[in-house]
Amino acid sequence: MKKLFNNKIIKISVMLLVFIITFILLHFTSLNELHGRSDAPMIIGIIGCVGLIISYIFNLNIMTIATTLGYGLSIVVGVIFESEGMIFNNKSIHTMWIVWLVSYCIIIMLGLMCDFLYRAKAKKSKLNLIGAFASIMIIVIIVFSYATKPLTVNDVFAHKPQFYGVVTEIYKNSMLLSVDENSFIANSGDMIRVSIDVAMSDLTVNKDDFTVGDIVKVYFNGSIEESDPLGAGVIYAISNTDAFICEDGIKKNGDLYPYNEISVLTGLPISDLKEYSANNPSQFIMDFLNHLRNLKK
Repeated sequence: MKKLFNNKIIKISVMLLVFIITFILLHFTSLNELHGRSDAPMIIGIIGCVGLIISYIFNLNIMTIATTLGYGLSIVVGVIFESEGMIFNNKSIHTMWIVWLVSYCIIIMLGLMCDFLYRAKAKKSKLNLIGAFASIMIIVIIVFSYATKPLTVNDVFAHKPQFYGVVTEIYKNSMLLSVDENSFIANSGDMIRVSIDVAMSDLTVNKDDFTVGDIVKVYFNGSIEESDPLGAGVIYAISNTDAFICEDGIKKNGDLYPYNEISVLTGLPISDLKEYSANNPSQFIMDFLNHLRNLKK
């Protein structure tokens, strides 16, 4: 018994050491770029520690291995399936750390299921078969919950197609926009009608939030109705950029972006910028906003 106990101690110590090394590599080295230097390793690591404790208490050998190795393996799954760029229509959006979390939980539950199945075969125990079935059901619930997860605000801002436009007309439930000439929509037309009834309940707006001449940013599903004017598909969010030209440059949300900074950002001389802003102020602001957005990516 003492030897068995010592073997358990050695086994869990080795696995815990491997787990800690993996955690340190993912949290404190350049590998943290994989998850954007977030707290994901800490959150998912807590789940792993709980799994290791349970596997030690109940002597679940396969679960111990799955919990230890799955921590590093699941982040690889997250990196592979992470969504990048714009996602059109109803295609799924995969956030790296959520895929990491979900796949790690599945790996742990697969390890637990294998332990139950092994014990059921060795001991002819119906109770272990029930445990294996429960593990499978938990996996099914995890997969189903992930597959049916709703679109989040972060998903919209990070991955849904977006464009700038100038409000030219406002109706009861929609607006007519003059499209940013550098937007992909400009290939189809220069005017587009967008609904004010946005799909995201957290980002609702009404016609009183806008006035003619406002420069707005629209997030939608990327579908365009070929009509005159064009019609935007499902609208997720509409935000007022609160940007305007002043004597020294562009003001956005109270912050001043002077012409010398805009010159560095765009690569254009200040004299050309001032001429551009005088001749086509709205497009000048939208060009600046596009440069600013690309800089933040």
